[in-house]
Amino acid sequence: MNDATSVSAQNAADHRTGIIYALIGTLLFSIKPVLIKLAYAAGGDATAIMSLRAASSLPLYIAILIWLCRDPTERSKVKQFGWQAALVGVLGYYFASLLDILALEYISAQLERLLIFLFPTFVVLISWFFMKEKPQKGTFVSVAVGYVGVALIVVHDFSSFGAQVWLGSIMAIASALVFAVYLVLSKK
Repeated sequence: MNDATSVSAQNAADHRTGIIYALIGTLLFSIKPVLIKLAYAAGGDATAIMSLRAASSLPLYIAILIWLCRDPTERSKVKQFGWQAALVGVLGYYFASLLDILALEYISAQLERLLIFLFPTFVVLISWFFMKEKPQKGTFVSVAVGYVGVALIVVHDFSSFGAQVWLGSIMAIASALVFAVYLVLSKK
């Protein structure tokens, strides 16, 4: 086997591995609202759910920090940018998650997912207006298709959940907006 064939085989294997990880991440991300709905049904509230989520993820963040600090170069970056990264992380993790969890008290998991997955719209708009990055051709067609899907689920949720759908939808949209700001700020 020559070097080009070996590199090509490795690239194909890496591509398959990446797709598998993306599918696993998507599956786990999609299960989250269902678990939150179950927690609400079991008598939980937003504070308890956020506390459980934070307590379960804290060891992972500590492990990542320790891993980053093992290398002197990375340790200096942590010292230089650590507070900025932590503040952006709190914005993206805590506030976006809290709004997301609160929204699930009022709307279906399906509508919550659709609204949350509209965050790319906000990233495009924030990047366009504040960072002067012009959207690519076809972006707004994709955005319109996404909003048509949201409208169909909103109509369904009004028949199931009533007027509280507005409150939950506003919270989910606010969560998506906060997450979009987090993504734009974390580019650096």
